[in-house]
Amino acid sequence: RWAGAHLALAGLLAALALMAGALLRLELLTPGLDFIQARNFGVLLSLHGTLLFYFLALPLFPAVLGALRVPALLGRRSLLFPRLSALAFGLLAAGATCVVGGFVCGGTEAGWMFDTALDGRFNLPGTAPAACGVLLGALALVALCVNLLATILAAPRGDRSGPFLSAMLGVGFTGLLAGAMLVSLLTAVLAGALFGFTVFEAGQGGQPHLFPLLFRFFSSPAQNLLVLGALGAVLDVLARRAPARPADARVHRVLFTVVAVAGALAWDGAAAVSSLGPGAVFYHALLNGITCVAAGLLLAQGVALLRRAEQPLDAPALYALGFLITFAATLGTGFALALPGTRIALGRTLFATAHLHTVMLAVLGLAFLGALHAVWDTLTGRTYREGPARAAALLILVGTPLAFGPLFLCGRAGLPFRANAYPAEFQLLHTLAGAGATVLLAGLTLAVINLLTARRTTAAS
Repeated sequence: RWAGAHLALAGLLAALALMAGALLRLELLTPGLDFIQARNFGVLLSLHGTLLFYFLALPLFPAVLGALRVPALLGRRSLLFPRLSALAFGLLAAGATCVVGGFVCGGTEAGWMFDTALDGRFNLPGTAPAACGVLLGALALVALCVNLLATILAAPRGDRSGPFLSAMLGVGFTGLLAGAMLVSLLTAVLAGALFGFTVFEAGQGGQPHLFPLLFRFFSSPAQNLLVLGALGAVLDVLARRAPARPADARVHRVLFTVVAVAGALAWDGAAAVSSLGPGAVFYHALLNGITCVAAGLLLAQGVALLRRAEQPLDAPALYALGFLITFAATLGTGFALALPGTRIALGRTLFATAHLHTVMLAVLGLAFLGALHAVWDTLTGRTYREGPARAAALLILVGTPLAFGPLFLCGRAGLPFRANAYPAEFQLLHTLAGAGATVLLAGLTLAVINLLTARRTTAAS
């Protein structure tokens, strides 16, 4: 029940986030501001990123796929603590209401990372509702991960095999760490916004540099949560189509553990990178390199499963193939952003924006949708149409590089991210990105419509 409720909430919030993104993309078709004022551009950007990251991407795998597949694989009817699932849903719904309500009342330009307020002015109008909403979302993530970990660890050790359970252990671990840090960070933000505590505000003796430092402690495990969830979901889809090999379970367990632990250890490296110490820079790059190599080996495992598949390439497998292709490309761009020589040059440009959005489309638009198609009949008792499902997967796969490839080129040329205006020579690239976004949106819309109009499964079938 709660998996369906979380999915419905995610669908509503995804629609709001995509509408905000579409308005931003329309505005960027021309170099200057046309129909959106400068402040409203920042407000829409903040709403788009906040809903997409905190209320859609982070909770989606544990709340939906985790709640469905983990009990099924362990021979249970539900997760260990059903009331925690209900609490998590209530917290997410309340948090999203705060964020959307704050937007209706004027919104904030603080961004989804709250990093436009790095001078410590977290008491700007609209920041408190957004911070309060994200705090509730972080508490929901903690509840979801505690429930996930407790359910898996309560099972006998011999029952915890398989790529999905190994991945969900990593998701629970990294999500718990990320959620706890985000709760602490947003509590300090709200203390400054509501009660005037001088945690970050420089004018009153606070330390504004602490905010980006602490946010890095959250962002590294949060990003690894998405990687673990997506890889686990894709390998689970493909493993059901290929004969099992005893060695696969051990390899998956080791590689998922490496990704999870490297993400946790990257906290110290990411924090030290802010001080630009040479040893810390090397350490940060090394940990990111280890993570990329482990994730690449998991991708290779997915390719091997795809080659051994004994079933035809249906829609879930096509989504999985699209994820393998897209995510392999993001490993290259992500490694470029982690290298000491290119991190500073590209980190504040549209190159970083394009990388983040490509990862999000690989994780949510391909991996999650593929896994959702695989369990749709179990979740709803309905069977979707195979032809439109395959067409949607192809549109998403093709639309992703069309939408964000031009932005990578803009970033390499030095165009800053979050810019609401740009030099005229970049208009062609922005126009191409808008066309690609249209293809991408068409694929996502077709996938959702096809799932919602699926036919009820008959007893005979």
